[in-house]
Amino acid sequence: MRSAREEITWQGPVYAQLQVPVAEDLRNIRKRGRLVVLVAMGSSANRCLVLDVSHSASRTDVEIISPSAVCLSDADRETLPGNVHVTGWILVHRLGDLVDVAITHGGEGTVQTSCSRGILLQLEQRYDVMRCVEFGNVRLVSSKKASRTDWAKLVVRLLADRMMRDAADRMAELCDRLDGPGRCADVIRNHLKGQG
Repeated sequence: MRSAREEITWQGPVYAQLQVPVAEDLRNIRKRGRLVVLVAMGSSANRCLVLDVSHSASRTDVEIISPSAVCLSDADRETLPGNVHVTGWILVHRLGDLVDVAITHGGEGTVQTSCSRGILLQLEQRYDVMRCVEFGNVRLVSSKKASRTDWAKLVVRLLADRMMRDAADRMAELCDRLDGPGRCADVIRNHLKGQG
């Protein structure tokens, strides 16, 4: 009998990598001449957190993409400044070259996608995030501290942190070379063949 450690194999990130095009208005956001911050709260988002982070981060000279339409009412959206662009769900892995910093709080897919793109701030999913903190491409902010964090100041600090941005680029390169879903399928196929 093999030990549990012998049974575990790392396959890489496993999340939907749909080849859906990015909307034209998002592709053109760089034409505004400002850096871009993604505020993606994923399926575990809540209205207060989205509003707190968006208002705070918007105080710096950036454009913010926030796929949080499902959480916010029309009245909520009217309170947001013009540099916050609220959208429906978008595929974070398709935004890699458009986004300079991401602030994410979400389920496994949102977090894995952000980490694999080498994006920098996370609020949860501690195991994955702590591996990225050790690698140097992620800064962890606890959910308890999220509403008290000066996101504008933190975004400015991270944009100036060349070592963290270099680590983010290295992580994106590493993950781009992995086919997590394909590797998982191979492991399952091989396991099933061995049981035949």
